[in-house]
Amino acid sequence: MQSFGQTCSSHLSIPVNFYCTKCGEIFCHQCSLTHKHSQISRFPNALLSRYEFKKYLGSGISGKVFSCRSAFDGSEYALKMIEIDSVDQVAVMEAQREIEILQKINHQNIIRYYDSEYLEDDDLFSILMELGDMNLMEQLKSLTQDEAFSYFRQICSAIEYIHKNLGLFILIYRFVLNFI
Repeated sequence: MQSFGQTCSSHLSIPVNFYCTKCGEIFCHQCSLTHKHSQISRFPNALLSRYEFKKYLGSGISGKVFSCRSAFDGSEYALKMIEIDSVDQVAVMEAQREIEILQKINHQNIIRYYDSEYLEDDDLFSILMELGDMNLMEQLKSLTQDEAFSYFRQICSAIEYIHKNLGLFILIYRFVLNFI
């Protein structure tokens, strides 16, 4: 049972508990019935009871990311949801490996990992992370040369940290491909 959450912008008294797996839009059950795409999923009850989902942030190779607010402490986070076919052991191992790597990273220029869990009933890994304070892609459109150099130095610092401390070239390669 949902104890807390955002209400739908179209139906103000109805809680948001669905999202489109194609475009990431979040909405109530009524809006899910008329949404332009047919790829609709429900946020898992285990997550709805703990987080208010605010906004779709984007997707990557392995999942979709939403901004959310914690019912426990009111803090804002990014929550990544990775849908896993539990019989696909390779996908399960890849998700577990990503979590293991995130747990080891502690650098000022890399989004911080907080928590994760496997929701067996939903075949879903959830990863709770720091919510960045800006949209980097928007910032990149209007950078001065000094700002661009500053971001370049920060990215190099993060890559150097990962290389020295984790020795994971493949991780750097994957993140750079997602960034470009």
